[in-house]
Amino acid sequence: MIWSSVHRFGTMGLAFVTNIILARLLTPEDFGIIGMIMVFIAVSNAFVDGGFASALIQKKRPTDEDYSTIFYWNLGVSILLFSGLYYAAPAIERFYEMSSLAPILRVLGVVLILNAFNIIQFNQLRKDLNFKKLANIYVITNLLGAILAIYMAYTGFGVWSLVAKLMATPFTQTILLWFTSNWRPSLVFSIPSFKELFGFSSFMLLTSLLNKVYDNAQSLIIGKLFSAVDLGFYTQAKRMEEVPVKGLSSIVNQVTFPVFSELQDSPEKLRSGLSKTLKVITYINFPVMVFVIVAAEPIIMLILSSKWSESIPYLQILAMSGMLYTLTTVNTNIFKSLGRSDTYFWVTLVKRLFGITLIFIGAQFGIKEMLYAIVINTYLFFILNAYYSSNLTNYTIIDQVRAVTPAYVISIISGVLTYIISFKIDEQALVVILILQVLIYFFIYWSLSSIFKLESYHILKNTILRKHK
Repeated sequence: MIWSSVHRFGTMGLAFVTNIILARLLTPEDFGIIGMIMVFIAVSNAFVDGGFASALIQKKRPTDEDYSTIFYWNLGVSILLFSGLYYAAPAIERFYEMSSLAPILRVLGVVLILNAFNIIQFNQLRKDLNFKKLANIYVITNLLGAILAIYMAYTGFGVWSLVAKLMATPFTQTILLWFTSNWRPSLVFSIPSFKELFGFSSFMLLTSLLNKVYDNAQSLIIGKLFSAVDLGFYTQAKRMEEVPVKGLSSIVNQVTFPVFSELQDSPEKLRSGLSKTLKVITYINFPVMVFVIVAAEPIIMLILSSKWSESIPYLQILAMSGMLYTLTTVNTNIFKSLGRSDTYFWVTLVKRLFGITLIFIGAQFGIKEMLYAIVINTYLFFILNAYYSSNLTNYTIIDQVRAVTPAYVISIISGVLTYIISFKIDEQALVVILILQVLIYFFIYWSLSSIFKLESYHILKNTILRKHK
């Protein structure tokens, strides 16, 4: 968990700082253009992975034949998809009614091939829980990409500085992963191996596609119904929200999936692991997201500048949804670790079809209404995931609600008290306001945790103390 944290928060921290600098050098329209294009790159990447990465992790002892077969499959699919995007670029440009999209999409399509070259090495390290090496590689490569993007933005390359970052990072990752890995593909493609892994990966692919379409539907809808500038404001709010949400959920996903997979034959240990994970993760995630809601204005104004002020309400609404995002990650890892990719797919299908419908309806009334639809979806998704997870673990939805309610309630109480207290502080300096809000909020949160003796508080405290002995 520690090295996975270094990996995720190291890379996201670099992305966060880079985004702050680039937001001051570039325009909302520049970010909006990339937001439009990344919808197609994200969905294509899901096809490149094909769910086979998860299948290789879920399988207890994958062979070299398995790895080589999937490597060639991923590479072939990536080349095919790159060709498709290359020729479809003009049509996508006409769909958005914005010139200059086609050349950018054609260049970014190369990312698909770069990713195909490093999927196996990445997942071998992940399966072996070698997060230290992953952390070193990904922090270094993201730093190089950030330096290149900032330099290009400063020298006037505009939106192409964002393209350069998105290209340079996977390129250097591929080089380092191949340089530090002993694995090389053999000249073999096994049909039996492919069929065996496809039984699990096919549902994972379909599920991944549904998730990618849902996650990027907002950008697609905003880009089509509104403007690149509106999408730029939304994109910045989303990136700010994703720093804590996606950072923590990525750590949970990287660690719990392989660990839960090892515990798939030990139901009692799996239930215990699920229970403790839910309590500790929500104890960390809930207060962070509530604080983001309370302090959204000074965060945006101080970090990004006043030209991004329209992102403030978007960030607050997205943070409401982010509170439950990590819970979804934990529950879906139960499906995957137990080899129930079919259940994972059907649950996701119901969630995403309903979710996209609700988002589209909300978008007819405005961007904020669309984001509120996302919040409603998130709470409904948690209920559905927890229900089906309970059928596999006997850890019921009531158990899950009981596990997370104390941290949820205390987080909200701390947020309300912080807002009331800081609202009375007549300070013009944004730095002072933000520092005071941080100190007030987390002092109240830790105090209430200690007073009401939250189990998650003591689990985390005892774990830290043991590590320091």
